[in-house]
Amino acid sequence: MNKVTLPGILSNTQKVKVEEKPKAEEQQESPIVKTDGGTDSTKIRFIVWKGAIEAWKNNPILGTGVETFAFAYYKYRPAEHNLVSEWNFLYNKAHNEYLNFLATTGILGLGTYLALIGIFLWKATKKIIKAKEIDNEYYIAISLVAAYVSILITNFFGFSVVNVNTFFFLIPAFFLTVTNSLPDKFFIFGKGLNKDKNQLSAIQIVGGSVTFVIAIFSIVTLVNFWQADISYSLGSNLNKTGEYQQAYQLLHEAVRKRPNEPVFQDEMAMNSAIMAVVVSSQKQENGKSSTGSAELAQNFIDEAINTSNKVVKDHPKNVVFRKTQVRIYYTLAQINPSFMPLAVEEIKKAKELAPTDANISYNLGVLTGQNGNPEKAIEILKETVKLKNDYRDAYYALGVFYNQVGKDQGNTEYKKLAVEQMEFILKHISSEDKAAKDALDTWID
Repeated sequence: MNKVTLPGILSNTQKVKVEEKPKAEEQQESPIVKTDGGTDSTKIRFIVWKGAIEAWKNNPILGTGVETFAFAYYKYRPAEHNLVSEWNFLYNKAHNEYLNFLATTGILGLGTYLALIGIFLWKATKKIIKAKEIDNEYYIAISLVAAYVSILITNFFGFSVVNVNTFFFLIPAFFLTVTNSLPDKFFIFGKGLNKDKNQLSAIQIVGGSVTFVIAIFSIVTLVNFWQADISYSLGSNLNKTGEYQQAYQLLHEAVRKRPNEPVFQDEMAMNSAIMAVVVSSQKQENGKSSTGSAELAQNFIDEAINTSNKVVKDHPKNVVFRKTQVRIYYTLAQINPSFMPLAVEEIKKAKELAPTDANISYNLGVLTGQNGNPEKAIEILKETVKLKNDYRDAYYALGVFYNQVGKDQGNTEYKKLAVEQMEFILKHISSEDKAAKDALDTWID
């Protein structure tokens, strides 16, 4: 998003009346946080844990929802997260399995999770202590418990990937089997075939048949998912490299194979918006205005908007989809400026979902300025640099809008503030920033 909107700032020439002269802005009180080499992972974890606890406090019983941390975290993300090197990443886990359960499933979810752990460790400890003989099974049982405890420890500083989570549930099963802790009646089909009765029973035949059908269905479904993922991956990469027409076909193929996958629809909608601009640009370059090309461009526009609206409607709390919708409207504004106010409205909704996200705040400021309200843009960007006091793009945009309003109104105070933003970039962020130097050369007589 930040790379999409910044270039348009310089072309914004809307004039807005300044009701009063603003007071000189004070620069950031806190020093710039340097993140060269990356922020220590421990510091980042503490920040994410703080956000996870805030998410739980606001949803104490049931949490934010199973596997929703990636998007729930935006709402409760601590402002200091903007000052770490990985500030603009999407955090899909709390980097602490217990806090992740607490945030997404509340007291109820974490309670059952801890109960499962506690009951197994209690029974396993009793079984080992009361063992009548020291044999191979005894050592295997101890090893299984040790492995289980190691998972509990590593989960405190991270989160369970698929393999680890599988062993989290399999190890107790292995332990119960090795120590013969399961009664015979636990096995529906018995522990093995009776040598005297080696024919399958009716229930075994039915059960086996059902299992076979389910297995075939699962394999076919997985193959379809796999093929859809390949189409999506290729289409997404082609989108990034500017091969929009090829990407269009592949993304539609992915959506046909998995029509209920919102990520595919989201990417397809963005591609359709770009295709609309491409068709319109070709029409302008050729100097022709045919009904066919106009209809084609409109079809792309309708597809982009309708698909994006559906995705956002089905997933109203997903910040990523909101951001895509902003990009779609901004892209379409190149064809029709009436889409710009829609982009502003959508990014306002995104900010409601992620109030401390400096990137969203920055883009809200830029779009607001481009939509003809540079004074309001200045207010928003001032808040942005408070959220992230080393945000070069925000300072640059702030300087550009200060200069614009200063020129429009003949306000020397605003012009002075514009110069201060560029000087701040050169002094505190990058002394070699060419854009800031060029701006100063242009603005200073």
